[in-house]
Order: sequence, then structure tokens, then C-alpha cells
Amino acid sequence: MLTFRIIVPGVTTYIGVFPGQLQAAADAERRFPDAPPATTMHVALKGLP
Repeated sequence: MLTFRIIVPGVTTYIGVFPGQLQAAADAERRFPDAPPATTMHVALKGLP
């Protein structure tokens, strides 16, 4: 499992743990279907705030 920072433009930024980038993007689409496409960035655990 990998940690991703997910940025939904104009809505929110959140962190989640997913098997891959496609699953992270799909999660954002499910949570915010009317928002613009999300940006996903893989982050190392020690890089979290």
C-alpha cells in the first residue's frame, strides 16, 4: 500500500493509503463527482506534515 496526497482543485486536499495511483484518483472521483479532476502525489510516510 502507498500513501498519496490527493488535491481536489477548489474543494479539498487529503491524504489516503491506496494500492496505486489509479485507486487514489478513483477515490477522489467517488467522493467529489462534480469537482475537476484530482491531482495525486505519492508521498513517503516520513514526508507527511
